[in-house]
Amino acid sequence: MLRGLALVTGHTVGFWQRLERLGSPADAAFLASLTAHEAAQCEFARRELAGDERSLDSVLALLESSGSGVGAKPGNDVSRRAHWPEC
Repeated sequence: MLRGLALVTGHTVGFWQRLERLGSPADAAFLASLTAHEAAQCEFARRELAGDERSLDSVLALLESSGSGVGAKPGNDVSRRAHWPEC
């Protein structure tokens, strides 16, 4: 299941990035949020498959940046998270 998530979200990140480049300025923030959502899921899946104990960092960082109040936890330094080039 995680392999499927990594594969699908890897493709959809590219899709949303293309729409960001081609879309209207009025849609820029919305499209950027969709790209960030897919990238966070993709990074989570790839890191989880690799056995990374900090696999949730990208998801928690996205939740924190959305103002949901979720994500900021002691010891959860999201600035140290890895960036998977495939996502």
